[in-house]
Amino acid sequence: HDGRTMVDISYPAVIAAARTWFKLGDLRIDMTGTEHIPAQGGALLAINHLPYVDYIMAGYPGAQRGRLTRFMAKREVFDHPIGGPVMRSFHHISVDRAAGAEGMMVAARKLREGELVGIFPEATISRSFQIKELKSGSVRIAANAGVPLIPVVLFGTQRILTKGRKLDLTRHRTVGIEIGEPMHPTGQDPAAELVREHALPAEAAAEVITLLKAEKPDTTKPAGHQETPTARPHLADIRCPDGTVTVTVDPTATVASATVRTDDTTGPSADAARKATVTLNGDVLTVVVPKVETGVINNVNVRGGSVYQNISYVGPGTTVTGLTIDGNGNMTFGDITVDGRTVRGSTRVGPSSIEVHVTLPPGSGVKMQSYNAHLTVNGILAALDLTTHNGNLRAGIVGRVKVRGYNGNNTIEAVQEWADLETYNGDNEIASYGGGAAQLVTYNGDIRLTASRAASGRIEARTYNGDIHLRGVADRSELDVTTKTRNGHVSKH
Repeated sequence: HDGRTMVDISYPAVIAAARTWFKLGDLRIDMTGTEHIPAQGGALLAINHLPYVDYIMAGYPGAQRGRLTRFMAKREVFDHPIGGPVMRSFHHISVDRAAGAEGMMVAARKLREGELVGIFPEATISRSFQIKELKSGSVRIAANAGVPLIPVVLFGTQRILTKGRKLDLTRHRTVGIEIGEPMHPTGQDPAAELVREHALPAEAAAEVITLLKAEKPDTTKPAGHQETPTARPHLADIRCPDGTVTVTVDPTATVASATVRTDDTTGPSADAARKATVTLNGDVLTVVVPKVETGVINNVNVRGGSVYQNISYVGPGTTVTGLTIDGNGNMTFGDITVDGRTVRGSTRVGPSSIEVHVTLPPGSGVKMQSYNAHLTVNGILAALDLTTHNGNLRAGIVGRVKVRGYNGNNTIEAVQEWADLETYNGDNEIASYGGGAAQLVTYNGDIRLTASRAASGRIEARTYNGDIHLRGVADRSELDVTTKTRNGHVSKH
């Protein structure tokens, strides 16, 4: 478990109570395929969803193997005043169905830590008791975590409790549980596979995948009727020197969009936000934010190795009197005046941060140039090219990524194709790597990478002052691993 352990007190007690219920109610469990549940290591169970008691029944195969299953469940269950504490005590996983990327990341992390995780791909209870159309999230989670995907089919549980029916505790019932053979998703980006296997241009491959994922056509339209394809991949070209940038890949979005804002109504940040431009030309969204202008310093002089300034405009309606910077760089403030009010003993002055929010359709990519801005990516991004000086990167799932930075950390949940990360003072981390080429370089910082089952090719990790931690690379002939550090420790498992 990578040094992390979870204490389970209530979960085993509930399992014991369930077994007592089975015995008292003479409930017969007809289960086949138990051998497909691994005795240890991560695995994702994909279960059909019939009644509310599926959490109990779907956990039974793991319990028979001496294991606990962590289920993914909608956030509303965790918000319940009684159900929420129970679910959290079982270490189940909350999923916001409007923005499920975070829940997928948590599930993938638990799988990589060796947990058994259960997911209901139908996303809701089937009233017809037939298997509904399955969502693709289970395949993506298993692929990115590098674990087997095991189908589990339940039947008979709907007779006990389900939507629109009261609880029925009639004795002598039979519940069927069938566990299928494990599947091993490749973890490769489907568009990239089309490029490699069918020699399609990248743009065409991305469009094909988007169209394949689109809703089925409306057959009620008159003959000859044509509609413009929706949800085409876009490129977001972002130039933002300061502030924070948040990119969200929304599966329901059909066109790229962006907003630029700040809490200030006047001053440098407000001026920069007003001067920012957002343009959409075909499939390219361009966002340009000007630099937030620095304050004007008046009456500066140097005495005895210290810098004294009488008045400095440092933000909207804010002035500082008697700011002193000594020879060691220590700053001492005098009186601070904010909109006519004098504040003493405070050092938090200056304009509010610029915020850029970008929404992209599936299959899209980002190219960003920055100096101080931090970038956060939510959802599954096809490609990222980031150039920054002092910005941090936090991303979920990325197909391919290139980063050139100086002072900043790069943290990515999963990379599917390739990664090229280089920074000077900062850490590089990829929690799950399933690509064919990776280069992680830093001078003062640590490097952490976990290779999934899908990883292949060269993995190069270099640092000068820092540690290198590589997992999932030992005894794998398909990997060419190179590490180098001068003042640090290297671990490869």
